[in-house]
Amino acid sequence: MLADTSQQLDESLPDVDAEGPDILRPWANEFAAISAAGIAIRTGGALLAQVSCGYVIEAAASLRRVIEARLNVSALQADPTGDYGLRFLEGHPSKLATLTKQHGSRQEIAALSQLNHADSSTLELFWDPNLERQRGAVTYGKFHVYPQVVEEQALSLLYVASKEFVDIAQGICEVFGAELEVIPWVRQELRRLDDLVEQG
Repeated sequence: MLADTSQQLDESLPDVDAEGPDILRPWANEFAAISAAGIAIRTGGALLAQVSCGYVIEAAASLRRVIEARLNVSALQADPTGDYGLRFLEGHPSKLATLTKQHGSRQEIAALSQLNHADSSTLELFWDPNLERQRGAVTYGKFHVYPQVVEEQALSLLYVASKEFVDIAQGICEVFGAELEVIPWVRQELRRLDDLVEQG
């Protein structure tokens, strides 16, 4: 859905031979929104490949990038002047901490960022889920190095990713002054995932 939406919106953009910010400014947010969506689409493909191959924990790094793309789209929505769009296109967007403070959840980003580090807190996610251990204690045990899909982990990650993709699609439509109609089967699938998360 996000890819299709991005393609349709991209076709509405003019051919701009931008030699300076003043020429690009009227369309800066739109070009930046399409760029952020493109990052999310490519990263989303990588995320799906990682999950399908049994690398669910590693896919959290991809999800973090998708969320960052959504936060940048939110920043574009909040700044109709085009200033943030120009900054984004010039390679100077706001830092993740700033974006999170203004448009997101610190707890969510903190949890995903933790998975980017090669330390024992990440290692625990590979341990046998039936292994009993005390909080803060050093525990000796075996962990898996081979790909494996833990259904609950995969479901949680894909649930968040699907919501992010819809939010990005809605966000870039708002930047373009367009309206997004979420097709029925997407709404039904998101509703189904909501129910599964509530049950689990």
